[in-house]
Amino acid sequence: MRGEYLKKILRPENFVILNTDIPIQSTSRVFRSLGWRYKIGPLIQHINLYTQKGISQHKHFDLAWIDKGVFIQPEVINQIRNKCTTLVHFTPDPAFTYHQSKLFFQAIPYYDHCVTTKSFEIAGYKAYHARSIIFCTQGYDPQIHRPYHNFEDKLGVVFIGHKEQDREEIISLIIENRIPLKLAGIHWEKLAFRYRNYANFQYFGKGVFGKEYAKLISSSKIGLGFLSKIIPEKHTTRTFEIPACGTLLATQKTEEIEAIFQPNEALFFEDAPDLVEKVSFACANDQYLSTLTENGFLNVVQGNYNYESILSKILQQMNLL
Repeated sequence: MRGEYLKKILRPENFVILNTDIPIQSTSRVFRSLGWRYKIGPLIQHINLYTQKGISQHKHFDLAWIDKGVFIQPEVINQIRNKCTTLVHFTPDPAFTYHQSKLFFQAIPYYDHCVTTKSFEIAGYKAYHARSIIFCTQGYDPQIHRPYHNFEDKLGVVFIGHKEQDREEIISLIIENRIPLKLAGIHWEKLAFRYRNYANFQYFGKGVFGKEYAKLISSSKIGLGFLSKIIPEKHTTRTFEIPACGTLLATQKTEEIEAIFQPNEALFFEDAPDLVEKVSFACANDQYLSTLTENGFLNVVQGNYNYESILSKILQQMNLL
């Protein structure tokens, strides 16, 4: 997705894609697991040989953009560095507090710019001597994340994402209060079994992606924009995707989210009982719910939070536009 928008913005004469999913899929499952977890073994070798072969066919790049470069060895990054005018690393993931990679840490000084969506990780980039650190928000793709349902056809609450303990407590309380709830994501099987006889509960399995993800959000009155407790998350992709789908965002407060949304543009909550009370009130008052939903939608779609606008701003900061 980022590649397609970069191509649209920059209109390059030549646009080369090195899809590392090709060597990943050609590696056996055992070695894939080893590589994903420890960043060692045949998976790493396959990815780096594939990358070296890909860049060897070209003399020079004006821009080399590495997305989530956790598997690329620093010596290969240096080879790319020597073939390009500007070398960029981008990740929307927590590179220091969760998805750690010694290979990436060692390669950081080679990049001209490191782009992160995690403000709480800027100190980590500085500690590893990043030349330039650019912070941007998460965003949404208007081709996917858009309203698919009329307001009057929407029903209940939705959450799509993995299970964490505080999320389970809130989801359970919503279901037990007989509020319609749709759920999808990993590690929810035990909860889904426990509430299998509740008519107000629907479980859509381990994953819903792409347009089906957006349609499921759009079909609901309120979308839960939980922030992870595993990392000190300040905002997430759901922060923008839910309002962009024409659904009211329910979220905890952080300084980043409060800088994006006014009180009349989202449903802010403190804890599980507070959320249930506010969700119950909103679902019973269509005018109030409709107003907050429309305000949140307009904020996001008019606020340049789409991926094309975000990438354009990043490129401007790099003096590439």
